[in-house]
Amino acid sequence: MFLLYYGGSTCIELLSYIGDLKISNKSDKFIIIDKKPQKKKFDKFKFSLSFKTTITEALKYKFKKIYIASGDPKQRDRALAELKNHKLKPNKLIHPTAYIGFGAQISNGVIMAPFTLVAPFAKIGENTFLNSYASIGHHTTIGKSNVLSPYSTINGNCKIGNENFFGTGAIINPSTRIGNANKISSNSVLKSNVANYNLIHGNPAKSKLFF
Repeated sequence: MFLLYYGGSTCIELLSYIGDLKISNKSDKFIIIDKKPQKKKFDKFKFSLSFKTTITEALKYKFKKIYIASGDPKQRDRALAELKNHKLKPNKLIHPTAYIGFGAQISNGVIMAPFTLVAPFAKIGENTFLNSYASIGHHTTIGKSNVLSPYSTINGNCKIGNENFFGTGAIINPSTRIGNANKISSNSVLKSNVANYNLIHGNPAKSKLFF
């Protein structure tokens, strides 16, 4: 039995990765937790899928693997808190094409999609999602529940907080410091430190507070 939290497009991607990893068998069932799942998008999968609206509906089962299937940092963090409230922990999912350098640390719940890279001695906090071709440089530390979109790059010696979103192709220059709950838009190049709750855009990127 597998548990996937949220039933949108990211969940479809994770089901594909699970197929690549060959960690499931024909007898395995998949429970997807979502109040409004995109059920029609799952029609072509051969997995045995069951949709539930809340985690409490699935607590009677024993799970082989648990994954948080969202590309939104706040959703990922809410799901993490709810799982912990029920004494459950999300598992890592590392695609076979991903690269992890010497001395890198990958925490529970981290998703590494195809062709992602974590360089030597980087530390990746729990529940962080690296989408395809995202990369994290050497000696960079990243907190929990961050989301890196495809081809986003965080260079070496950076320090990143929690619940940040990095758009497709966003670049964070070396030794940059980023706080919590920021949004860096696609193709932006961030060259200076930012604190919390900023929308960051452009090259060089400029920031403004959400509130």
